[in-house]
Amino acid sequence: MNRFSALVRLFSFGVYHVHTVFASFLSLIGLVALYKALIASLPGMGRLLIAGIFLWPSVLFWGSAPIKEALLFLGLGLFLLNAFKLMNGPMHWTGWVALLIGILLQLVLKSYVLLTLLPGLMALWCCRRTGDRMALQKFGAVYLTCIVIVLLSPVVDPSLDVLHLIQMKQQDMLGVVRLTDPGSYVASTALTPDLDSFIAQAPHALYLTFLSPLTTWNIGAMGAIGAMENLLLVLLLPAALLLRRPLHEIDLPLLFFCAGFCMLLGMLIGWTTPVVGALMRYRVPLLSFYAIALLLIADPRKTARIPFLRTP
Repeated sequence: MNRFSALVRLFSFGVYHVHTVFASFLSLIGLVALYKALIASLPGMGRLLIAGIFLWPSVLFWGSAPIKEALLFLGLGLFLLNAFKLMNGPMHWTGWVALLIGILLQLVLKSYVLLTLLPGLMALWCCRRTGDRMALQKFGAVYLTCIVIVLLSPVVDPSLDVLHLIQMKQQDMLGVVRLTDPGSYVASTALTPDLDSFIAQAPHALYLTFLSPLTTWNIGAMGAIGAMENLLLVLLLPAALLLRRPLHEIDLPLLFFCAGFCMLLGMLIGWTTPVVGALMRYRVPLLSFYAIALLLIADPRKTARIPFLRTP
């Protein structure tokens, strides 16, 4: 981000808000690319998709400043737009360039977001190439293979011990908690670098990521906004189930892709970040995919009965 700011300073001459404009524009490009990647899979739900991608308070806040999230949205959108194009057939060389830019941005900024995307993307690719039958089994096989690779990777190279790296990240965050005493800390059990510990702490990790912001009503204006956003996140699930479409009309591979990414990234954030304020920033990339998963469940014929949600 220092290099990004140094580059923008050639045009801003030190005026900070020019950096904000650049970051917001790049973030917007990424979010529009994500919208274009998915609108074909959600006909008749354009307005809801716009809301699900663009209008989360956390996305608006963290995506509108010269910080990592703004450029991460750019990388994420470019990567997925062109990866989905590639699934449908040959792609122009400009698409390959955009795909490479998207990958590099994610690797440089937050490589763990790309790594949590890849298993689901490989399973989705498999379904698109071989047919959507037995989608759950295909996704299960790909995720199981990835888990085995992660667990066996330290045998090849000790520096690839992912469980140890996650444990150390949690220890670093707990060290920050001891030094700063943040008001939104949630007591968590320290991880040990073994699979049993991670499995035992998975439910608590998911609670931290998806439910703990409900406890921040009394921590200032930002805490109240975060709690209201999380209340919406919780309520949208039963709303989607109430408005659900027939099972045979659901794009199950795409649904499993979005849900798998949300679960995997949610557990990773919950394992490492017991501070609600910090995890609300870290979970920003999964909010759009959570909304997309719900839209894949909802029936556009039922949502069209709601006047302000009707797509012209």
